[in-house]
Amino acid sequence: QNSLPNDAQVFEDMFKAPPHLMTEQHAILKIMFAFLHQIVSTLCTEVLISSTNVSSLELILRTMGEGAVLVSDPVMKKTCIQFFRELITQWMSKDCTVAEVVRIRSGFAQYVLKIFLPKMVNYFVGAEFNIQDANQYRVMREVVAGLADIKSRCSNEEFEEFISSCNVPTEIAGGLRQAQTPADMEACLKGIISKVEIKNF
Repeated sequence: QNSLPNDAQVFEDMFKAPPHLMTEQHAILKIMFAFLHQIVSTLCTEVLISSTNVSSLELILRTMGEGAVLVSDPVMKKTCIQFFRELITQWMSKDCTVAEVVRIRSGFAQYVLKIFLPKMVNYFVGAEFNIQDANQYRVMREVVAGLADIKSRCSNEEFEEFISSCNVPTEIAGGLRQAQTPADMEACLKGIISKVEIKNF
């Protein structure tokens, strides 16, 4: 746990730091994100929930979640989002019977659906996001794919937690409930971007 600094403090320090230190902080985060993504993409995810590391899991999720939202580099954003996509695939599988995963599954689903994904939607409706920018659009596509994936794996009640965490009009909420594919989810997200101001977290 001590190997990871407080996530909020890292990002606050980076944005306040002078340019030469900001570059250093940026490089440290890039290495951290790549390392954590490497763990899950090579199916070594059990490391995260081992008896020695499970106490750090919440901090790891928050760090990667804040990285996806706050870091401006689209490559780093994608790395963080792909980290969550890997975990969704591995931990939200209905066939998964690994005891450690079963114990943390509900908490993981709640974090992704009530905090991480709504924060990403909030980012997409913000002034910093430009859907016409190819790199930023690719970031959105990663989120869309993750959203479609977790919807196919979670319960209807769990997915309702995502919808209720976003201030969306009735027609878009209905579209999210009916969406089955990434293309469906993308259409809903574009509707949110064009019409809705998501509440801040």
